[in-house]
Amino acid sequence: MLVTRNIELEMVLNGWAWVLERYGPGERYLEALDDAQRHKRGIWGATETNIPPWEFKRQQYSEMRLAKTSTKCPGCGGDLVKRSSKFGAFFGCSNFPDCKYKCRAAV
Repeated sequence: MLVTRNIELEMVLNGWAWVLERYGPGERYLEALDDAQRHKRGIWGATETNIPPWEFKRQQYSEMRLAKTSTKCPGCGGDLVKRSSKFGAFFGCSNFPDCKYKCRAAV
């Protein structure tokens, strides 16, 4: 008798994988995700501020892109420094409040 396993479903159920609804996963995947989140398994038990992999990659790519470009403020020539707000991280001019330049897309 051949026994087959759905490794993808097991990974979601154990909290080791994300489910992307945009790809139309089956109801079993969404139920497994809900169960893993309720029981705080895997990545759902570590912290309540999980960053989805696609968001993490976007942040890393943006920081690398900024590192390759100038770190000078195009508004006044001051230095761009990394800052944070309730809306997330951004780069702002070191001459704030005289210069209000900021760049959220690069973080």
